[in-house]
Amino acid sequence: NGLLESFCEQSRRFDCIPEAADLVEELCVPNCPFGNAEVVLSVAGSRIFRSFAEVNPKPVTDCLLRILTLPEVKAIDIVNNVRRNLVWTLERLCWHEETFTKAANMLKILALSENEEWSNNSTGLFLQLFHIGLPGTKANLSQRQEIIDSMIDGGAIEEKKLAVQAIKHAFQSGHFLRGGGVEAQGTKAPERDYYPTGKEVEEYWKRNLELLTNLILSGGVVADEGKTAFASISGSLIRHGYISDIEKSIKIILQTSIFWHAMLVLQRYKEFQ
Repeated sequence: NGLLESFCEQSRRFDCIPEAADLVEELCVPNCPFGNAEVVLSVAGSRIFRSFAEVNPKPVTDCLLRILTLPEVKAIDIVNNVRRNLVWTLERLCWHEETFTKAANMLKILALSENEEWSNNSTGLFLQLFHIGLPGTKANLSQRQEIIDSMIDGGAIEEKKLAVQAIKHAFQSGHFLRGGGVEAQGTKAPERDYYPTGKEVEEYWKRNLELLTNLILSGGVVADEGKTAFASISGSLIRHGYISDIEKSIKIILQTSIFWHAMLVLQRYKEFQ
């Protein structure tokens, strides 16, 4: 047991050895040691698996996708750090463009069964992915938008609520902050988070404003949460010149909502202008 942490710290640096990458792939296929939930969801197994993610991300991602189902996640005992190792593993897998979509969807599964309270829990890391600055990933905004779209199109109520929070984070325009480490994996030099162009941000924001408007029009609990999110992002949109876009959405929403107290501030702002 005393050698486990030292072994993991050394093995994460094997990314420069092709034979090591091949070995990780062999160990992660079905019917092999790390190809089943019993090993990956153990204390030592989850810690070693975390190191494997830096050696060969793709087979590790595919392996987790096979075994990480919602019932199993709920059964993970947080006391023995298994869940924490899985969160850190997925954080590393979300960094890469080629494994982002699968890893982000698995991080979403953990977020939907959240049982940790600190800021870098699965929910915090998942929502951070949708920031336009320091998102903790090299995936572009289009890849991240696909995650939000899929949550709204086919998700249950709880998933739609999480999508509303993701949209809210998509509109954050300053004070970006994240923990360091994920940008430097294995023996590679530290890389840079994805940095979008102004055109990409404009398309990203307009698309999510449209989605939020449609969610509000759909009615129900998600609509109420959508209104709260709409009010919280309005300041950021106003500061960046999206007043006409906000006004268009508000006019559409007010066709079905008699009174929207949170949006009175926008009316006052317009009168002031």
